Amino acid sequence: KAQSRAGSAQVHFSVTTWGTPPRQSAMAWGFFYLAALIARHAGAQLAMQQVPPAGAVAGGGAAAGYGAVAGGATAGGATSGYGTAAGYGGYAGYDTPTTTHTPSPAPPLAVLPGTPDNSGVREVEQKLPTAPWSAVEAACTPQFVIPQPAPLHATHFNGVKLPDACFLGASPNPDGHHHVQLIGDWGGLVRHPWNNTVQGPIAADHRDKKHFKQHHRPYVYDVDDFAQKRVAKAMQKRAQEYEPDYIINVGDSFYWGGIDIRCGAPIYRCADITGQWRHAFEDIYTGLGIDNKQWLGVLGNHDYGGFMFTAGWDQIIGYSWLTTPPSKSRWVIPAQYWMVQTQYDGFSIDWLFVDTNVFDTWLPDADQHHNICSRDHNAKGSSCGVMGPISADECPKWFKNLWHAQVTWMETALGGSTATWQIVVVHHPPEGMWGGPEWQRLSGQYGIDLILAGHRHRQEVHRPDAPANALRPTTYVVSGGGGGITAENKPDHFGADDEYGFVDLTLSASEIMVEAFSHGSEVRSTTCVARRQRGGSMLPITSASLCNGRPAGPRPETLITPTTSPAPYTPIIVPGQTPGGQTPGSQVGGQVGGQVGGQVGGGQQWPTYQPPAQQPFQPQSPQMPRFHIWNPFAGLIARLRR
Repeated sequence: KAQSRAGSAQVHFSVTTWGTPPRQSAMAWGFFYLAALIARHAGAQLAMQQVPPAGAVAGGGAAAGYGAVAGGATAGGATSGYGTAAGYGGYAGYDTPTTTHTPSPAPPLAVLPGTPDNSGVREVEQKLPTAPWSAVEAACTPQFVIPQPAPLHATHFNGVKLPDACFLGASPNPDGHHHVQLIGDWGGLVRHPWNNTVQGPIAADHRDKKHFKQHHRPYVYDVDDFAQKRVAKAMQKRAQEYEPDYIINVGDSFYWGGIDIRCGAPIYRCADITGQWRHAFEDIYTGLGIDNKQWLGVLGNHDYGGFMFTAGWDQIIGYSWLTTPPSKSRWVIPAQYWMVQTQYDGFSIDWLFVDTNVFDTWLPDADQHHNICSRDHNAKGSSCGVMGPISADECPKWFKNLWHAQVTWMETALGGSTATWQIVVVHHPPEGMWGGPEWQRLSGQYGIDLILAGHRHRQEVHRPDAPANALRPTTYVVSGGGGGITAENKPDHFGADDEYGFVDLTLSASEIMVEAFSHGSEVRSTTCVARRQRGGSMLPITSASLCNGRPAGPRPETLITPTTSPAPYTPIIVPGQTPGGQTPGSQVGGQVGGQVGGQVGGGQQWPTYQPPAQQPFQPQSPQMPRFHIWNPFAGLIARLRR
């Protein structure tokens, strides 16, 4: 029995059992328990009635005689808006491939008071400095200081160099070293996409077979649905032992499409009217060692809107100036591109923060599903005002101008750097179609020591000696497993994977140690980075390495997603597609379950399903289905372990 806001509905399913009565009972209750788990995620309640065994499930969802949770109907799919819990059809043992719910359309963008009507703007005032510049002088303290007051437009401080921040004196950490944490692609949905009874943040589901075919994989309950919180907890655990000085954020801070506020409002009017800042950031990243630590970062393609440019990307910059609740004054993204130097006893670091979202922009009529400048998803008249972009047609040029200015700006900043280390922070991995040749040139010519990125939804460390690293000996790190969106590959319940996680950097004058942590707090790899000289080679390490005595770990770059694969697509709704899942034994069961889930559960009315001809139900011989072994206590054990 499924209960939903749309009313009540009953969906009966049967399970064919065999063997002794105790075994039959155990099997029946096992299937019921699976259905109950799924119903919980559908916001439904499930009640069991004992009925005589029957072969096929009504509606054709028998899944080759084994029921397989009603062939995808999952308690009628009682969801609000879509009614498609059927997408979890065939779920068994946390390991059976499923489809997923097509994410709901982006909510209408809220409008902050004072937002002008920018639909008539025809000229852009794009501020693009090609050299770092200073806007404020301040004493060197362990605090990052942004210029005051808040500007009118988010592009006002583009190219700015903030005052130096000093972290002098001995570190209180047990190893005597200063640490920095790194995370990306972390801000989940504060409103569940198809069930408002589930409290967020929850990972945006990137496994949809229709729109993300290359990313389709099984869903792992108690991991995928709590990914952001699991990573945050692992960060807290690490920070209690090795406290970071600050946290680096490589973007995609809010899924699916950034802050749900229309761009163009004055920056000084920034406010958390959508609740995203409170529920996806301020209330999540707390605890000893994390509280009051500043977050330094860049914008990702989803922060602009994913397949549009009109989301509140300027508000993500503007939040740097917000001092009223929920803000705790720890957000530092004062511009689209900017830099700061941090000083330590005996060494210093120049941090360059660069916007790489030009690599997610195309002509307005191209790649509609993964194009910030898409004509389909940027309504006619869309504009962010005089700061730009002012239209879908002008959008590609706006981002191209931004990138070209930044390349010159980086050359100036890196060429004049006197810091011990030069580290560049971006959103897209510095490879392939995301500017690979340009990054090879910059890394070699200017001796970039380390590049930190995200975008790909997993954890990777590309070592200075790795043959697949086109930037070698420059090391680059991909930390896109922050949990705001489902990972590229199937995660492990206990964190023995490189899908969700964060990175901890241990800083010193001669080395930076890169440790990749999983969502289960497991150290997945340890890599030591030496300084790279301009022109190519690495400087020798003259003291004992930080990596001495530490296991290298599985080295996650050996499992990377091929660089030739396209970047993840931003989802769209395709009306008329049945969102039912495919069960191992019956495609029909999943499709019928999808129809039943949508119609009975009170969601959209999907087209009437026409079963293919000559597909009668064929009873199977009594043999165990080829499900993976399922431990009914796995979720409980994982929760207790956390």
